[in-house]
Amino acid sequence: MERVHPTRFIQDQINYWGALKNGWFNTLFTQKEMITTTAGHSYVFADGIPYFYSGLTSITNDESTVGFMLVNLRTKEATFYPITGATETAAIKSAQGQVQQFGYQASDPILVNEFGAATYFMTLKDVDGLLKQYAFVSVENYNIVGVGNSISEARNNYYTVLKSNGILSKADDVATAIKGTVERINFIEGNYYIKLSGKNELYSIPKTVSPKLALTQVGDKIEIQYGTEVNGFYEVTEFINKTLK
Repeated sequence: MERVHPTRFIQDQINYWGALKNGWFNTLFTQKEMITTTAGHSYVFADGIPYFYSGLTSITNDESTVGFMLVNLRTKEATFYPITGATETAAIKSAQGQVQQFGYQASDPILVNEFGAATYFMTLKDVDGLLKQYAFVSVENYNIVGVGNSISEARNNYYTVLKSNGILSKADDVATAIKGTVERINFIEGNYYIKLSGKNELYSIPKTVSPKLALTQVGDKIEIQYGTEVNGFYEVTEFINKTLK
């Protein structure tokens, strides 16, 4: 990774800023609004530029964040995003709790924007380090988790939980409804892939979206709701087969 500023140097300066932003005397007495980096940090890339990313938490509370810091590792330009929610550690525990029967371990989370909401994304691996599943965890509420055998399945499960909790009106805004006739349908590794007659778009549907997917055939009339495009496929969040009564 091409960078100018060492990570340790960046992290130390963030912690100095968090401790001293209300003055040196504040560190001795009230310690008002003193913050520090969380246990987990990672790197993200945007337009080929590496960034250091870390959550920030109060020095008296290690279960929730007060925001996130993103630092350009070439210019050292820093941006603070005030977002209250769960720390990376809390999100990891929540994700692992969803698959505790398997004993999977979560990777360090990456902060992403899913359905207009701040979200932690992470992989889940077994004791041999083999990738098994993926997880999305809400920053606002770490009890809202979506897990799946593929990224699209985990993402759609996350969408379902967000919607059922009614905490994100934006989650409904991103969905587009369409009706059509199935021209082609295939099942690959937990997902159904569908093309509709007269349409150029391709749709990816996790098998967990509807049990009727397994019975759907070419020529069936269907209704779907889909969101964003990922790797050439639009991800379907709701599926109705009108041919099957």
